[in-house]
Parts: sequence; C-alpha cells; structure tokens
Amino acid sequence: MSRWAAQNRLRNYSWPGNVRELKNLVQRLLILGSGEEITLDEVESALHAH
Repeated sequence: MSRWAAQNRLRNYSWPGNVRELKNLVQRLLILGSGEEITLDEVESALHAH
C-alpha cells in the first residue's frame, strides 16, 4: 500500500523545477532508500529536505 501512496505523492506534487527536479529526487531516493521499495515517508522526507 505504501508504494502506491509514494507514487501518488510524486504524481501530485507541483514540480516547480520541472522533470529535472523529479529525476534528481528519484535518484536520491534510490541511492538513500532503506529497502526495495520507496515508501511515502521517504518521499515526504526527501521533499521536505529539498
């Protein structure tokens, strides 16, 4: 369930820096992620740190 929530959060975020910002965030999540799937908590943390 959290995978879908994370995907929806990324879809619904207003990307002021365009697709380049999205790409950088996803790369950061993949590198720093704690498991096989990116969670909503990880997405939220990355968005707030950004």
